[in-house]
Amino acid sequence: EDEKKIADAIDVWQSGIHKSILVLGNPLSGKSTFMEKMAKEHFGKQVISLRPDSEMVVEGRKFKTTKDLGETLNNVKKSLYNTRPAVLIDDLEVWRSKDYSFLENVQSLLDFLDLETDHVFLIVSISDMMKKHLDNRLSFSDRFSNEINIGQADFNTIYKAILLRNGASHRILVDEKETALTDKKIEQNVRRLCKTLDYNLGEVLQAWTYGTT
Repeated sequence: EDEKKIADAIDVWQSGIHKSILVLGNPLSGKSTFMEKMAKEHFGKQVISLRPDSEMVVEGRKFKTTKDLGETLNNVKKSLYNTRPAVLIDDLEVWRSKDYSFLENVQSLLDFLDLETDHVFLIVSISDMMKKHLDNRLSFSDRFSNEINIGQADFNTIYKAILLRNGASHRILVDEKETALTDKKIEQNVRRLCKTLDYNLGEVLQAWTYGTT
């Protein structure tokens, strides 16, 4: 369903209407994987991933990035001539330093969003908690045309992921008495972890990995 929302938004954007995506989810929920998959699927090589203190390539030109998001976005803006790319900003929270405040960087992002998203498809990820904080200060999330929350997965998705990971190891799960776990027992253990970790796919997978030997 979330993938279809992205695809529909891109179709509308291709017709010339401003569109942007805000992806919500706590750490390990799969925001980065989701964003990268969607961008590669719909834009191929026309994807610009922005990270602080790194390097980006815009239509063959290379730029060094700092923690100044405004400067980075300005370099993107002035270097686009022949393409209409996807611009990914994963974990917006990391764009901060003693020289460039987080709120200044967020305001630069919102200015870019308002002016440039007719020819740039912007996808930004942020945690639920930080989104709520920014909404109190700036009405932040209202500026995006679409919002997708992938913080929680359904039980069947998580259960399938656990079985895939366990199956890849070609090992049989046993209890402390070295008795093989039944499918029902495995399902019970997965349900318990799901409830404990609020159905966060990455956290459940991590807990399952660390909790079995």
